[in-house]
Amino acid sequence: MAASAHSVVCTHDEAKRVVDELVKNIQENLKRVTGITPAEVIKGGSLGQGTAIPGDFDLDLVIYTDSISELDIRLSGYSMRRWTDLLDTFLQQTLGRKYQPQGKTDCAVQFIYNDKIGVDLLISPNWRSLREFYTFLLGTPAVDRMKFSVCTARWQAHFFQHYVNDEAKELIRRAKAWRNEIWDERPASGGKPKSYFLSLLVFYAYKMAKRQWPGVGFRDIAIRTADVLKQLVMSHETMDIVWDGVLDNVFYRRSEYPGLNCSRPRMMDPINPHNNLRMSGLGPVREGNYGPGDGKWSWIVANIGSLDLTTSLD
Repeated sequence: MAASAHSVVCTHDEAKRVVDELVKNIQENLKRVTGITPAEVIKGGSLGQGTAIPGDFDLDLVIYTDSISELDIRLSGYSMRRWTDLLDTFLQQTLGRKYQPQGKTDCAVQFIYNDKIGVDLLISPNWRSLREFYTFLLGTPAVDRMKFSVCTARWQAHFFQHYVNDEAKELIRRAKAWRNEIWDERPASGGKPKSYFLSLLVFYAYKMAKRQWPGVGFRDIAIRTADVLKQLVMSHETMDIVWDGVLDNVFYRRSEYPGLNCSRPRMMDPINPHNNLRMSGLGPVREGNYGPGDGKWSWIVANIGSLDLTTSLD
């Protein structure tokens, strides 16, 4: 997410050090400055999901807190701005010149840390389970539900840690490198494939390829995955990507939450049934993974033919 907001490049070790420094600062000082008690800080984005590529990191940190209740959110008009404003104040007071603000969304503070790396700091109520979160969404006006995609960060990290194998992660990294190499970063162009969307699209294509061509070697599965992915992109107007039957275990079944299921054409988020990644997964240059997206497919349709997943990043 954060990498989309600026062009700072750093090493993997630098990114890890920044995470450690920021998490320590949050744990030691957030309550003192803002009154918000952090229950857990989740490393999201590519670093948290194990799909980061050299020199390009989506550094998302999500603070889960019991200091924000569902009632608080309702009383604030389903806006998180009150708490992101507090995060902005916290960062100004505790980081000083190391804090270079880049902007705020309803759920995130975007900044560059110490001239080194772009960061999105987000905040979420501390839902203990996805069922609690889904129940909250059902009681939330449909127009406001996408604001709370950030709340699924801990389960997104779990998904990539436990569902996505190393072979698929390597193909995801190669797809991200392809996107970064040919993407034209003109702010008005729109339609940039977000990292979370691209990762899931590659993973889905990989699962389909493994099902159709079981037992083939890695190079062959890379070729087949790219072929399936290209077909998915070119037929996006009739896309219906769902995860029932694709994964052995799913976070939800569509029959359980009919009031949340996004409508067709769709690419359902395996964590959040309301999130139609076919729309939210493509966005403006300066929008992160948790924004609503612009649904502009023209760029990826025009360029998908050049995708090659057989080339190693080493």
